[in-house]
Amino acid sequence: MKRIHPVTGELFLPYRYQDGKFRVADPRHGAVKHHAELQIAVETEEELDAYARRRFHVRMQGVRGKKVSLISPQEIIFKAA
Repeated sequence: MKRIHPVTGELFLPYRYQDGKFRVADPRHGAVKHHAELQIAVETEEELDAYARRRFHVRMQGVRGKKVSLISPQEIIFKAA
């Protein structure tokens, strides 16, 4: 899974935190979904993919700028199954 920034063309990839886990955010939390205490930690890329396909947002990091952002599932490019 990846995201290409529509303006800069920067590549974003899933961000793995220091605990070795990825983070997803449930869109049902609305405007506060980005809060750390509401995010769900997932262990594997397969689990991350499953959440994103269920419309959860994914923490991803830019390859060049290193900025970590919460990315909407509509902006994510999935690997072919």
